Amino acid sequence: MVAEGGRGRAAIVLGEGMGSAYQYAATELQKYLRALSGTQISIIRDSQISGQVSQQTLIFVGGADS
Repeated sequence: MVAEGGRGRAAIVLGEGMGSAYQYAATELQKYLRALSGTQISIIRDSQISGQVSQQTLIFVGGADS
């Protein structure tokens, strides 16, 4: 679930050291999820995962090495 009750329930996770193509992909995904859900979905780094709410959906962007 990406959003519920007008609040974001997901985060887009971008691997550390991912290049500009992955950043672009994460930003585009964020834009389209906002258009679909009406809420802003955060982009975070994988080092920030532990600080996220456990009930939150995580959407990973990156290659197999990340």
